[in-house]
Amino acid sequence: MSRHCEIVRRSLDLVETVGEGIDHIKANFEKGEFEASLPLLQGVAESLLCVLKAGFLVLGEKGFNDLSACARTLQAGLESLAGAYEARDWGAAASALKGQVAVGYVCFKAGAEKLYGRAAGS
Repeated sequence: MSRHCEIVRRSLDLVETVGEGIDHIKANFEKGEFEASLPLLQGVAESLLCVLKAGFLVLGEKGFNDLSACARTLQAGLESLAGAYEARDWGAAASALKGQVAVGYVCFKAGAEKLYGRAAGS
């Protein structure tokens, strides 16, 4: 069980890191430093995938499906944001950040904490 506890701890830390990355992306966007956000955007997306992969190991198929459902809005928001950046459509980027990304992260974080908390308690 200690292996799973370590995965849970690291996954929850990574969820926080995703949030910090999103905060940095927002700050760069507000300063007009769009190019500086691209590596962060990629890192956030990769971190999200790592949390999901770990979720499958710890939570099993049902828990993984629940965690994936929580991540869908965030994933869609990150994809919209990346597309808006590529198109240099700053209005669409602002909308994605304030909508799908912000709302998706809150949902994903709450879902991860709930599901991983349940796994750590079992």
